[in-house]
Amino acid sequence: MPENNRKMQTDISELENGQLAEQQLPSDFTLVVLAGGASSHMGREKSDMLLDGQTFLEIQIGKGCQLGAKQILISGYRGTQ
Repeated sequence: MPENNRKMQTDISELENGQLAEQQLPSDFTLVVLAGGASSHMGREKSDMLLDGQTFLEIQIGKGCQLGAKQILISGYRGTQ
């Protein structure tokens, strides 16, 4: 396997574990969430779908706050609440 493919696999596995993201984030960053799009299979906005009692959007915002986002921009979200 070429060296750059090995590096990419390592970076992706670190990102999936949350390690790479936390190490490389600046101390003052803006989180941009692309939250548009209805799910034709589920019949509602994807960002409104629940995982462990929270919407996907709430999970993303919570993680952004946890990582220190100073500003959160949400694009394309209409919401139901």
